[in-house]
Amino acid sequence: MNQTAESVGYRQLEIAPAVVGDLSHASGSYRTPQGVVSSAWNKDDRGRLTLKVGVPVGSTALVRVPADPQDHVTAHGSSRPTSEGRTADTANYRVGAGRYTFTVG
Repeated sequence: MNQTAESVGYRQLEIAPAVVGDLSHASGSYRTPQGVVSSAWNKDDRGRLTLKVGVPVGSTALVRVPADPQDHVTAHGSSRPTSEGRTADTANYRVGAGRYTFTVG
């Protein structure tokens, strides 16, 4: 979790979890001037990834969901996540303040 290069006061965040190796879950949070931003992910036995993020009021976030190009990603939450396209290893979504869940698999 970082603020973007052009952001002031953590109003624009980037959430890009690293799902690596044999890890099956991770979580973290950070208190910003806008409030707490949080991220937690887990992988089940079938390799299905669930990512949950929390964005404080007064902030927006670009969420980079770890996903291969052929993976199906579902996204839902406090408001409708807006797709910002894909790269070779992420599906990118813009979200406003609130709580969101992304599922890959």
